[in-house]
Amino acid sequence: LELKIKDSGVKRSALIQEQQEKNKRGKMRWDTILLFSLESELPVLDIRLDKRVDTMVDLGLLEELDSLVHNSTGDSGLLSQVIGFKEFEKYLELRRSGTSPKEELSKALLEGLDRMKCRTRQYARKQLRWIKSRLSECNDPDYHFRRLDSSLPEEWADHVSKPAMRDVRLFLQGELEVVERDSVKKDMGVKGCRDCEVVCEGDEQFRQHLASRKHKKRVSAMKKRVNTGGS
Repeated sequence: LELKIKDSGVKRSALIQEQQEKNKRGKMRWDTILLFSLESELPVLDIRLDKRVDTMVDLGLLEELDSLVHNSTGDSGLLSQVIGFKEFEKYLELRRSGTSPKEELSKALLEGLDRMKCRTRQYARKQLRWIKSRLSECNDPDYHFRRLDSSLPEEWADHVSKPAMRDVRLFLQGELEVVERDSVKKDMGVKGCRDCEVVCEGDEQFRQHLASRKHKKRVSAMKKRVNTGGS
């Protein structure tokens, strides 16, 4: 059965095929485009994602999940799609029972946090792969893609705002040149310690941090919390 779009006279199958061809070519909606992608070194990104999960929990994520479970109609399929449900399911069940020891409850909470942070990092990497395959690989000469390195906040002006404003000005003047897609520095050597939520510039600074008293104390305290189930 061939369908036609109302008033266009074009078959639906032809429109679908045309859209698919555009997607293959990486053709965008507008003729000329300047697109910025704010990106960070993965160690830095991981620290920021972990902090985001902690903030979500502080702002009431667990209470919201508990409310959704309590008011659900029994459709576990839908609940499983809610971010955080599968990760904190065990903790929520123990908390609702009201009979679980405090140590067991605390351990389940820490495990849920770890699972959600891991899932969040995995999803972020999936998004990065999508950006690379669908946006940064476009070969259209009128399509300008710029990757800006936002790893270090103290260098925001040099690595983000100034380059972006310069490119916007040149783009509006029609003078922006096509450059290689991969414009983020790969040799910055930025490393991050998720345990301490610290960003280090270079291997030497990272080694010094790992050997520091602060880091060792932090790691020891975290191991103790996991082993004892303490909060």
